[in-house]
This record gives sequence, structure tokens and C-alpha cells, in this order.
Amino acid sequence: MKRILTLLLLSMLLTTTLRAEWVRLTLNNKQVYTGEVIINNDDVIIIKDESGMRYQYQKQQVADIQIIEKAEKAEKKAESMGGGKKVAIEWQITGGVAWQEKAGGSASTMIGIGSFNLLNKHIFLGGAVGYCGYYLQGSSYNFIPIALRVTAPLIQKDSAPFAGASIGYGFQAKKGYNGGVYSSLDIGWMKRLTDKSALYISLNGTLQQGQIEVVETIGEQSYKAKQMRFFGFIGPRLSLVF
Repeated sequence: MKRILTLLLLSMLLTTTLRAEWVRLTLNNKQVYTGEVIINNDDVIIIKDESGMRYQYQKQQVADIQIIEKAEKAEKKAESMGGGKKVAIEWQITGGVAWQEKAGGSASTMIGIGSFNLLNKHIFLGGAVGYCGYYLQGSSYNFIPIALRVTAPLIQKDSAPFAGASIGYGFQAKKGYNGGVYSSLDIGWMKRLTDKSALYISLNGTLQQGQIEVVETIGEQSYKAKQMRFFGFIGPRLSLVF
């Protein structure tokens, strides 16, 4: 009887001690998460990261649990208070329906670099450069946009809706027209893959300003002039931050 009571007390003591600690969880699929233990028992473990996001795992999903030492916790907290110093790369690919007086198609790709954990809220903020083509009934217009980009989850969860926006300038990729202001908006869903990567699926709308050559006919005379027009497209976008 005494032995059983001793084992129960020891188990309670270990659970209580671990609940007060920060741990690094390594899952069976090699993903790693770090946070403060909220609940730990024989069936599940729940941890909370610096942003308050909670993760729950069955014990059979966990390959290893390591208690983080005080010095490591202090260093991690200092990085967190520094506004999220995790540098990440964002890659996008987009396709959709384009228009500029005539309807057509459009495809684009962009790559950016910036902070993935700004303000410790899993906000991506950085710069991006890419290539965007508009194909409008026999005519094509291609631009190289350089933009400032931000994406932010609307709620702090592992899987959550998000909004994103980009603003910059799109340079013409060939002669015959000029570039102009570039802007883009996204609304969709994001899924954190690890603490350093995430997948985004969204509906994207983009406007690209461009100065193109138009021909106007007055009577029997034709005149060429450059006019400012807007190229637009809307379609699905897939983005990966890593």
C-alpha cells in the first residue's frame, strides 16, 4: 500500500513540476513545437506558445519532450520581445481572369523575404519581387512588380483565416508601354505547418497601372497616344512561407 501511495505522489509531483516548465515537443512526424505546459497527463499534453496559441497532442503523437533550461527560456523570450526576428521567405503563385477593356487570363509568381513573426503574432512583413503577365485577346503585357507585403491571421490559431495586402510599383518587362502603381489584396485561410512555416490559400485581386499606346481615329486621321490604364485580375493564390 505504501508503495502504491509513493508512486502516486511521485507521479503527481512530476506532473506538477512539468506543468510549470517550458518544453520542446518533437512529434513523430519530426515537427517541433516549443511552449509552456498547460496540461500534461497520461493521455494528452497541451502547451501554450509566446503568442498564447495552444497546441494539444495525444501522447502517442509525441516522440520526445525536453524541458527548456532557464537561460534558453530567457533567450527565447528576449527574441520574442524583439518583435519576431524569424526571417522567412514567401513564395506565391497566382492565376486567374484578367481584364483591361478586353477579358483574358493572367498568371504571376512572386518571392519575398521578411519577418514571419512580427509583434509575436505570426504576421509576415517584408519585401517582394515577381513577374506578372496579362494575356488579353492577342495582346500581352508583362510587369515586374516590387512591393511591400504584409499578411496577418485574423485570429491566433494554428489554422485561421487571414488577410494580406501588397503595394508597390510594377515595371514594364518590354518596350511599348510603361509601368505604374501595383496593388494586391488577399483573403483566405492559413495553416501553420511548423513554428517557422505556413501554407496560405486565398482569393486574390490585383490592380496594375500601366501606360499603353492607343490609336484614336478622328475622321480619316489616326492618332497614336499613350494613356494610363488599369490591368486587373482576380483568382486563386497559393503561398508558402518557410
